[in-house]
Amino acid sequence: MATTDEDVDSAWYIRRWRRLSQPRLADMLGMPITTLRKWEQNLEMMEPATIALMRILASVPEAALRPVRRHAA
Repeated sequence: MATTDEDVDSAWYIRRWRRLSQPRLADMLGMPITTLRKWEQNLEMMEPATIALMRILASVPEAALRPVRRHAA
């Protein structure tokens, strides 16, 4: 599947491409699921740093998630 810069900036596209559910991605990123849903529905814009994280997540997911992944209790 070919991607464009616009696709890579889409939380929905990244989540679907990586085959993650909304709850799973929100948990992996340590963020509220409501925020993710707002991004996916274009109700709220992602900050530039979040867009950068999504671009890294698209190309090297393990590198993107390693520093933000929640630690097991």
